[in-house]
Amino acid sequence: MTDIIFESFINLFQSVVVTVFLIISLGCKDKYNKKCVSAAGILITFIYLTVSNHIVYFESVAIYVYMVYSLIFSFVVLGGSVIEKIFYNVMMICCLAGSSLLGGGLVSLVVKKDFLNAHRYGTGSRYVSVIFVQILLMLFLGFIIKLKVFLKEKDNQYMLIMSLIPAISVIVCCFMVYRSDKSYEMNVIYTFIAMAGIIIINVISVLLLIMEQKVYEQKTRQQVMLSAYQQKEKDIESILDMQKQNSKQRHDINNVLILISELIQDEKYSKALEVLDKYRTGYNNINVTEIVSNNIVLNYLLNRKINQCREAGIDMACYVLWNIAGVDDMDLYILLENLCDNAIEAAGQCEKPSIKLQIAEDNASMYIDIGNTTSGNVLNNNPHMNTTKKDKNMHGFGIMNIRDIIDKYNGTINYEQQGDNYLMCRCTLEKVCQ
Repeated sequence: MTDIIFESFINLFQSVVVTVFLIISLGCKDKYNKKCVSAAGILITFIYLTVSNHIVYFESVAIYVYMVYSLIFSFVVLGGSVIEKIFYNVMMICCLAGSSLLGGGLVSLVVKKDFLNAHRYGTGSRYVSVIFVQILLMLFLGFIIKLKVFLKEKDNQYMLIMSLIPAISVIVCCFMVYRSDKSYEMNVIYTFIAMAGIIIINVISVLLLIMEQKVYEQKTRQQVMLSAYQQKEKDIESILDMQKQNSKQRHDINNVLILISELIQDEKYSKALEVLDKYRTGYNNINVTEIVSNNIVLNYLLNRKINQCREAGIDMACYVLWNIAGVDDMDLYILLENLCDNAIEAAGQCEKPSIKLQIAEDNASMYIDIGNTTSGNVLNNNPHMNTTKKDKNMHGFGIMNIRDIIDKYNGTINYEQQGDNYLMCRCTLEKVCQ
């Protein structure tokens, strides 16, 4: 009687644990009451465990029979996507089998008996192992729930492939437990199955690493693009401030010219020169606006780069020809930002640094030519234009962003080495009809 009560209590406890896990992971469909769903899941699971315990005392691969039921239960009354239902059910079955194999294996190791012989009904080792298994089961399922936020970030394909690893692992482990009770031929078959399973697991692991690397690169690119957007938002105030400063400068120039004119008319030439010198000195202390085109974002960017080069001792000349249109402002901003930054970095390593930028267009295309001095023949030393910085994981995305925008506008980018100390980059973009 004690054995029956103990086994029934354990079955009920396990039914509650796995049902709560599925409901927390997937949630209930709106049309069903959560309490009723929980009660139904616990009851059906309890019945299954009770019946299975009267047939065998260790289910092995037959545990997948329960997964069929849990999948049906999940698809009928629980929420979540199809992939999520499959993933969390597979993970639940793997936790069940894994906790049984690990907990039972440790107890059998302590009592120095074969796995199956150490867990016969009515033995003390079975009581200890069953309680230990339930503790491990709660820990494993709790860990999966904690990882739910992380798993949400993965796409369905990644989750589906990842769930194959524990699923295959359970099959391999179950075969290894039972192989000693079989004939030599069956042991050989089980060994080959286990070896094939381990090989498949390693292949899946490699595929997951490749997928993870692609996701990492994509997220890094997105982060770089996000940083560019955030920089543009910060620049909006600076652009508006530049407009205000330009208007103020024009207003000040008019006032100064009127004052100087009046002083000259009154023959106060020394005073006129004094006023002119003071204004010129003050004008040189502020950032000079040299580029004025029909594109205010382009104006701000290029004038900021000119002032940045002036502070770094780099001679930078910019020429903007015709109206700039047909390319999205954000794309043009990111493209020129990266082109200028690369040119400034390269030119800054030279004794006589200089940069020349020209932007022109016709009815169909936009042409961007930017040349800069270099400390050597770049195309010979770095023909693929890869980043030369030490931390390659955090750098090199400028060139990637340049190529992404060039591809977006069906354009081309070519590098020409003009002598050993000057590099020219020529970009062509097809304009979008507006």
